[in-house]
Amino acid sequence: MRNKNNRVVSFDLHDTVLVLKFGGQIKQNKIFRAILYFLSNFRSFVFIYTFFCQRNEAVIELMKKSRTEGKKIIILTSTNQKCAKVIYYFLKKNRICYYDKVIFRKKFWQKESDYKIEEMERDNIYLHYDDGFEVCVEINKIKGNSCAIVKT
Repeated sequence: MRNKNNRVVSFDLHDTVLVLKFGGQIKQNKIFRAILYFLSNFRSFVFIYTFFCQRNEAVIELMKKSRTEGKKIIILTSTNQKCAKVIYYFLKKNRICYYDKVIFRKKFWQKESDYKIEEMERDNIYLHYDDGFEVCVEINKIKGNSCAIVKT
């Protein structure tokens, strides 16, 4: 269950903090999301995809508010650690600085919800914001009401 005294909040990076400038409804397709998840292991794809993303101002404001409340902010990304330079470059380019750390997926074939649940337990995250309905359902099955869906 969620620990109300904990002060750690996490946000999904792609399609939550950074949103695609066009094709917002395309990412709702399960097959397309699965393909994107697989391709997130490759730097060149991550660079191109993230290049066409922009800040989600509503989520940025939520991050700022959480920071002013004294919460630790973690960004969870489905990209592999080898894409770290690309991710940090685009966070800086989009002036996103309201976070304490970025956590990358460690295993190549790891299911997205499993990766996020594992990180939530490891870093004692009590609330995660994500655009993925299925991911939030899986997280909430295991962790209680620990995932909030962000509409982009």
